[in-house]
Amino acid sequence: MYPRVSPDGKRFAVQMTSAEDDQSNVLVYDIASRAPTPLTSTGMALHPTWTPDGRRIVFMLRGTRELAWQPVDGQGAAEKIPLTGGSFAPMVSPDGHSIVFQRGRQSAIDASIWSVPVVGGTAPRPVLEDPANSYEAAVSPNGRWLAYTSNVSGRAEVYVRAFPGPGLAVQVSDSGGNEAAWSPDGQNIYYRAKRGFMEVAVTTPALHITSQRRLFKDTYSGSMQHRNYDVAPDGSGFFMISQENPEAVVTLNWVTALRTQLRGAR
Repeated sequence: MYPRVSPDGKRFAVQMTSAEDDQSNVLVYDIASRAPTPLTSTGMALHPTWTPDGRRIVFMLRGTRELAWQPVDGQGAAEKIPLTGGSFAPMVSPDGHSIVFQRGRQSAIDASIWSVPVVGGTAPRPVLEDPANSYEAAVSPNGRWLAYTSNVSGRAEVYVRAFPGPGLAVQVSDSGGNEAAWSPDGQNIYYRAKRGFMEVAVTTPALHITSQRRLFKDTYSGSMQHRNYDVAPDGSGFFMISQENPEAVVTLNWVTALRTQLRGAR
């Protein structure tokens, strides 16, 4: 689960959990050759995410829920990132200076959103902490907006607000939604809903939603309190987990295919 594509689009990291002993490690796949390279071997690594320079992968340590990072080239051991436990579903901000994560309160599904500097030893600080359950944080490519899931309305919906804040939240989904992600150009937000995989067009600097549409029927693995897919860095497709077979699925050139189908329908 938890596929994450490298910034150069040539590799992806994924969490691999053994059904026999429940050990979890991070593997890095070369997309061209499909060859896997183990990054960790402790059986305690979850939720990999890349640094913007593509040199390191940040992951969560099972049990303590601390964060660590490790060079992708194998030239160094994992190093813990100074913060107390309780981290979940990390992502590195686009400028590479901080890590945004969700922190469980009573449980992993009762969460708030926090950030911590990558270096400097500064204590974590809350980004969004209110009575509602807020999770699945996604910072926009320009670092100015935060998309996330919240149940403040009574059900899970996708919202966007200024990052790191303050600012009012704008609801993105309209009939339930979760697992938000940004397009590489920051002009679209993707999310999952019961009726399919959705795309919402947004404009900035004053955030406005200009359109919404379903891209395709979503039959891939999700609903795990974290985003279980990723967007290709050039915007050409998605990396998703097949429910029929536990493997990553790359959808390429979906825009071209969609246009061809639409022309045929006319």
